[in-house]
Amino acid sequence: MTKPNRRLTPAHRCYALDFPDELANWLATNGDLVDALLRLDELGDEAAEAVDAVRSIRRVAVLRFSIELWCALVEGDGDDPEELLLERIPVRVLRALRRALGTACAIAEPHGTCDSSRMARPRASGD
Repeated sequence: MTKPNRRLTPAHRCYALDFPDELANWLATNGDLVDALLRLDELGDEAAEAVDAVRSIRRVAVLRFSIELWCALVEGDGDDPEELLLERIPVRVLRALRRALGTACAIAEPHGTCDSSRMARPRASGD
């Protein structure tokens, strides 16, 4: 549940607190995609194009951008996105998701900062 010192408005409560549940549901349904990304990523450079291809699958890309947006909104309201995520999702799962998505956005990072400049970007063709 929420901590008493949080200053969550009803609108904030909706997007801030519902997202971790929605993410947990997504992971329950699409966990195989995360596992596939992790396995491909372990192969290193030889699987880089495959990793980019899986990350570009609509449901994976939408999740990644949803996390980025949600982190920015929650941080903008003065709250810690990771703290909210950890109330619903184990840290090992969040770390695996972070590696799989190639994101640095508040997932399993201390004081989760959403720095989109550190996000892995899809490679341009020919790179």
